[in-house]
Amino acid sequence: MARVIRNAPADVISVKVGVNVVDLDAMRLRSFVPAVHGFLDTIRDGHPVLIGALAVPALLRSSGVAPTRRATRALRSR
Repeated sequence: MARVIRNAPADVISVKVGVNVVDLDAMRLRSFVPAVHGFLDTIRDGHPVLIGALAVPALLRSSGVAPTRRATRALRSR
């Protein structure tokens, strides 16, 4: 997906990295952070002006804290 975004013309790029990656236990923090950096670096290769700490400040928005699916299943089984 990062290569698709990199190769597409764009005036604005918005990337939402959500809870599903964490909730589905697909990655741990140790591998997640480098993966996100690599994803953004790939996009930045094609859009160096659009993605950058100075040109486009990051906006962190959270829908709140939610238990993981594993924790939810454990609560239901009690």
